[in-house]
Amino acid sequence: MSSSQSLTDWIKNLDIFGKHQGRIPFDLDTTLKHLGHLLPNQGPIKDFIHHNPLHGFQNLPFHDGVALASRIFGSKSYLDLAFYESQFSQGKITEDHLDFILNSQIGSKEVRHSLKAELLSFKSKNENRSQNVREWGLRSYWNHHYQIDLANTSSPLIYKILSHYLDQGVAFWPFTSRKDSLWLSLKKLQEQNFFPLLPFSKNKLLEILSQNPTQAIETALTHLVGTPELFTRYLVETLLSYPGWSGMVCSLENNPSALRKPTSISLKEFLALALSVEYLIIDQEIPTERVVPNLTDFLTQNSTPIESSVSKLRPIWHEAFEWSFYDQLLRSVYHLPKHKKPPSPKAWAQAIFCIDDRECSLRRYLEMIDPGITTFGTAGFFGVDFWFLAHNELYPLQQSPVTITPKHLIRSRPKNKLEPERKVKDDILETAIGGLVKDLFLVPFLSVSALTQLVKSIFFHKSASAMASSLTQFESQVVLEFTNSDSEAVDQRFKNGFTVEEMTERVARTLRTIGLTKDFADSIYVIAHGASSSNNPHYAAYDCGACSGKSGAPNARALAWMANYLPVREKLKAMGIHIPESTTFYATLHDTTQDRALFFEEDLETKSLPASHIQFKSIFRKALDYNAK
Repeated sequence: MSSSQSLTDWIKNLDIFGKHQGRIPFDLDTTLKHLGHLLPNQGPIKDFIHHNPLHGFQNLPFHDGVALASRIFGSKSYLDLAFYESQFSQGKITEDHLDFILNSQIGSKEVRHSLKAELLSFKSKNENRSQNVREWGLRSYWNHHYQIDLANTSSPLIYKILSHYLDQGVAFWPFTSRKDSLWLSLKKLQEQNFFPLLPFSKNKLLEILSQNPTQAIETALTHLVGTPELFTRYLVETLLSYPGWSGMVCSLENNPSALRKPTSISLKEFLALALSVEYLIIDQEIPTERVVPNLTDFLTQNSTPIESSVSKLRPIWHEAFEWSFYDQLLRSVYHLPKHKKPPSPKAWAQAIFCIDDRECSLRRYLEMIDPGITTFGTAGFFGVDFWFLAHNELYPLQQSPVTITPKHLIRSRPKNKLEPERKVKDDILETAIGGLVKDLFLVPFLSVSALTQLVKSIFFHKSASAMASSLTQFESQVVLEFTNSDSEAVDQRFKNGFTVEEMTERVARTLRTIGLTKDFADSIYVIAHGASSSNNPHYAAYDCGACSGKSGAPNARALAWMANYLPVREKLKAMGIHIPESTTFYATLHDTTQDRALFFEEDLETKSLPASHIQFKSIFRKALDYNAK
């Protein structure tokens, strides 16, 4: 098998559901190469926004890729036929929609008539989901014969080891030898500790850990599977049993710098850990049975027929369903009354928003309330990419799209310089004693307070202290340091701040991108967005995708500050961009959850604010009310 095969060719050659039942020669490196594309591209949650879970199938036509992915992941790709039939009976899907789809896909008139007759005459009953690896795979053998669910039994220990090893400073006690690879760290941990890794015996663990990851994988597969030609299929099933963590490990192997405290971890080591734990569980649960299972016979006995007629009907119904919406929208647009738009008045205020869909409605309300306000859209990092190190944080955060690696560091400091810097606690004994004191003496007295806070967060969530808000993190009105100061650099990987030339280049690029190079209003607002949440573990997904899942407030402040900086304006003038002296840029943050706003007026070197700014704030609050409603 060539390692240059595409993922889809490799899967088809694996032939999981055909007569070969996944029998191909085993090649660990080739298998790992392809498996990396099957896994979700799950980055650390601090930077994770979203991803296409079917990215490995993008080279296929849509319906082919969806069908293949469905058989691998066990996912439901379409709605049930009963739903489409109900839409047809209600007139939402029409025969015209069906004819349009059939005519665009099938050349033969006879075949079209035959398929349409089948579509209209087919009556859905109990629909079986297509056969898939996750439900009808090799690993189901242990559950079928011994009631051992390998993934559920193994995952608590596997996840505990991984989360401890990849810890970014949250764990109470650091992982031993964290600078080593995962496998070597585990080996040292077991050799140096008197107690074994429960619930396994120390001798058995040391026997496995004395091997390298490749040997450990082959040892476990030999005992769990037996037949080498089925090893590849078993590895596919194993990784799909732990999709989130396996995807995370694969992502970190390719991009170790995604972690603030990088580690050395690989998909091969993850598999060695998972398979070894599973092998030890089977060895412990079934100690008297040393016979390797006959998985070939198990596959043959448990194969499920693949649906035929239903699988070809669903895509047609679904496309007809989609076109019912296109048809409705296009007809509405076509029949809109054609009024001549009156000339817009000269803009007295302009606002630059992120192109995020949550900002679009706010822009429309703002322009509706006052036609003298013109809005623009761009990516929410506003063309200024950097690492942001808050004065009370240990590690900088990436304030740019994940595809950009910033080279600059922006730091904040309290405006009054009275807020203490965060102290890094490296003394384990101090931490342990402090934790013991809190547990023994403080926790019992705080239980009543905790219960009060719980009630408060449920019934008065907006004022609850548990609320994580993009507004509250900036309410201290910290000062950001944008100018270059390499002599004070805290990290040699980054340049501290920006030079005037670098600021000018970024401001000019953003203004040219949105088409704002002349006719500047007196007030221009750079409006970032963030969010609030009291109970969402995926909090980053509420914020700005262009800022790697962070609030865009530092970026809005950066663009506004740079555009107000006189040396930058002088250089912009030489580039043909003349910003009048009367023009002021204001940075603003929009909380998309509560529809509130925060204006960073302290960034301005002025003691008084113009009446037009007060007027804009009033209009903006009204637009926020419309948006919330």
